[in-house]
Amino acid sequence: ATVGALLTAPSALEALLANLFSWSPAAIRPVSRLVFAVSPLTRLLREAVLEQLEIESQPGVPDYRKPFSGLADDWRHLLFPEATDEIFADGYAQTVTFALLLARTEGIEMVGQDLHAVGGLLDDRHSLMGRALQLLTDQIAGEFKVTLDLMVRVVGAVEWDGIQAGSRDAYLHLYEKFLHVYDPDLQRQSGSYYTPVEVVDEMVRLTDEVLRTRLQSDGFRDAGVTTVDPAMGTGTYLQSIIERAAAEAESESGPGSVPEELTSLAERLIGFELQTGPFVVAELRLSELMRTHEADLPDGGMRLYV
Repeated sequence: ATVGALLTAPSALEALLANLFSWSPAAIRPVSRLVFAVSPLTRLLREAVLEQLEIESQPGVPDYRKPFSGLADDWRHLLFPEATDEIFADGYAQTVTFALLLARTEGIEMVGQDLHAVGGLLDDRHSLMGRALQLLTDQIAGEFKVTLDLMVRVVGAVEWDGIQAGSRDAYLHLYEKFLHVYDPDLQRQSGSYYTPVEVVDEMVRLTDEVLRTRLQSDGFRDAGVTTVDPAMGTGTYLQSIIERAAAEAESESGPGSVPEELTSLAERLIGFELQTGPFVVAELRLSELMRTHEADLPDGGMRLYV
């Protein structure tokens, strides 16, 4: 018999199911592979949010069954008053994706751990993204368990040491490449094209020269100078300032002076960014740069805002 209670499975079925449910992706090292791995999943998550919002808008759905509608209303009230459902869904998907990537850079083990716990582990150094991950997934992870679990598995395979591979601008175009694959139209609308690092370095040098020769200060390192980048993107200008300050401090007073110098400088660096993706890239690359120089972050982390 081949139907009903007498139906038997071939011997290979158990191996097939075991392989399916225990699958883990291969290590992800190049930036290009990272982009092509997470972009489709972010797009899938965005579409799932839009579909859920459509379901929640149907007549007769009680308020307690409308978690995404409540989040979308909060999003509009707190951040973007004119945000459509499409804009909210995009912001939601990108925030979750890049919060998980940020957790991975901190060496947080995510596979088999609930996302609230992951957000809690982020909270000390990256409080904004830690809380965002918790708020966006606490009550609604059930609806997207398959998508979120797949995202966690893929991000868990990212090896940041291999991605950076000693290159100071490894993160420079990470978000630009991500957006090109994820949504090219959004890239054009948001103007997400970033200044080459060589141009940034020269602009920083010229600004430092003006601070010294025209404003009689000690440049970016002067305790009376606060630097604000109102559209920081992925943080390339702030990175260049930190690197310049580190090189100057080492040249003047030796390598032992660098950590204290950078900790002081970081308290006077401020960055603003409208989009969650580049904000997270800026936060991870600047935090990593400070760690490289053994410099402590200011209390509460870098002064970066989204």
